[in-house]
Amino acid sequence: MLPLQLDVFLSFLCLSYVQALSGGQLHHGHFEMMRIGINKRMDESRMFAVWRVPAPWKSKTRKGPGRKMGGGKGSVDHYVTPVKSGRIIFELGGECEFSEVFMMLVSCGFSTYIINRVHTGHGKLQNSKFKCGRPGKSWNQA
Repeated sequence: MLPLQLDVFLSFLCLSYVQALSGGQLHHGHFEMMRIGINKRMDESRMFAVWRVPAPWKSKTRKGPGRKMGGGKGSVDHYVTPVKSGRIIFELGGECEFSEVFMMLVSCGFSTYIINRVHTGHGKLQNSKFKCGRPGKSWNQA
């Protein structure tokens, strides 16, 4: 049995997250689209958001267009964050309603090429799972 104050606090706390169902890579543009989408709709006095994946750290190399084969490895083109299936990408919590959080997370889930699941739990009242993401070659596998 929870103490009364903690039980009342948990009844108002909404903890929601976006979880990857397929593996993939997140570029800096994906992070920016999700960050802007969250910051636009989130009320900072009532809600908070936490990233659960690190910033892009893995380098990807590419040779310039028109170059011949050989000559070693190309230079660093951009950085990515590899994401395995089942990894939570970010969490959103605080005093919020189910409808505003759900639409916020679904719109941010569609901004990546990774198939992901939006899980919204509003205390013990709501528990909804929604699959979103842009269809690609791994869409039918998840």
